Amino acid sequence: MSIVCNHLKKTVIEEKGFDEEYAPSSCHLESDSDSSSYSDNIPLQDLTIKIDPSAIFSNTEIIPAVGECIEGHNIDAVVEEMQTVQVAANGENSNDEIIGKKTKRRNGFEKQQKDREKHPPIGGCLLKCKNKDCSEITEEDRKKIWDKFWSLQYSVRRQWLCRHVRFCQVQKRTVQPKSTTVSTKPSENLDGDTSEEETGRSFLKNESREYFLPKPFLGYKQTKVCKKMFLGTLGY
Repeated sequence: MSIVCNHLKKTVIEEKGFDEEYAPSSCHLESDSDSSSYSDNIPLQDLTIKIDPSAIFSNTEIIPAVGECIEGHNIDAVVEEMQTVQVAANGENSNDEIIGKKTKRRNGFEKQQKDREKHPPIGGCLLKCKNKDCSEITEEDRKKIWDKFWSLQYSVRRQWLCRHVRFCQVQKRTVQPKSTTVSTKPSENLDGDTSEEETGRSFLKNESREYFLPKPFLGYKQTKVCKKMFLGTLGY
């Protein structure tokens, strides 16, 4: 039987052009038990994918060496982790916590809360202000009002503004309302020509606003001030 196998081996090498060093060492046609000793039969458990563990176990203390097989690791988790590393390498979503954007997390959507900066108080009105009550509000009063206003929550600040701004009827108009009728009275132009004078429609407001600031040292007495003094005290 060995003579037949050697003859077949020599015939295959001559016909196919194989080198002797790559040819099988023995014929495996004798029995089924000898087929397991064939050198090309590699077990399936030895076919492992070599992955760089530094890209997967970036947040763990124990990191396997490069080239070691990773047993019991879910392939979906590997792909997701590698995509996360790639996104971080590209610099995407790196400043989400700084600028307060809404970012997607594994447990849902989270929004980074960012505190708004307080507006510093601005200078009050000039000494030529027509409202003489503005001079009653001192710089110390303005500082206390500013501290009190910005210590409140956002909804309470809105209520505070509504209580200190009132609407009233217009008492005095500096411009007379225009008539909506068309006058047929001729008017002379610079060129000497005459034409009919037309007046446009008036869009004057019917309400005015009054602004008040509380006097801290007089039981928070409401003191009427001008618009510039009111907004400057609150930092707007």
